[in-house]
Amino acid sequence: MIRKTLLFSLLLASSTWSGSFCQVHTVVLGQPSALTINAGSDVSILSGEQIRLGGNPTAAEGYGNYIYLWEPGNGLDDHTSANPMASPAETTRYQLTLTDGNNCLLIDEVTVEVKPNSRADQEKLNQILIFPNPTKGTIHIEFTNPEPIESLTIFSAWGRIIQTINPEDIRWGQIDLDLHPFGKGIYLIYIRQQNRIYYKRILVI
Repeated sequence: MIRKTLLFSLLLASSTWSGSFCQVHTVVLGQPSALTINAGSDVSILSGEQIRLGGNPTAAEGYGNYIYLWEPGNGLDDHTSANPMASPAETTRYQLTLTDGNNCLLIDEVTVEVKPNSRADQEKLNQILIFPNPTKGTIHIEFTNPEPIESLTIFSAWGRIIQTINPEDIRWGQIDLDLHPFGKGIYLIYIRQQNRIYYKRILVI
């Protein structure tokens, strides 16, 4: 903020003096302190819970007449409120843009981590999805759990290993496999992770 100094000059003349003199008065006009913003601290909630965002206060100083904009608006009851209630379905990082009456602008962020709140939620996070089944040859495998994959092997219906997948080839927790070269029939997908073993029968038609 700029501090302005107002300078007044007053010229006084006196008949008893042969000359004139100038009196200078300096008045300092105070300005508001710099605008501050507080989106709050990062927090964790359980799935289905809600929490209030922002600080106490969320904005201070500056020129008042604050304008708030929270993005994204997903899971918020009022994305233009200083302290909206948040109930996101998944972990979300919210960005708050604050503007005051003098068009000064500040940005702050806060993360709301959403943790599983039930056994069903936990099981959803620990799934290994293999589809379609039956398939005409191509299958998609998706891992929704964070455990390291130690091995992925495809067996024939007679227990013969027909393909072994390098765990390093499983990018971003998913992989597509082509079973066309092995022909129609029943196959067994065998997956070993750090703390469990998973297998599923696949029918190629």
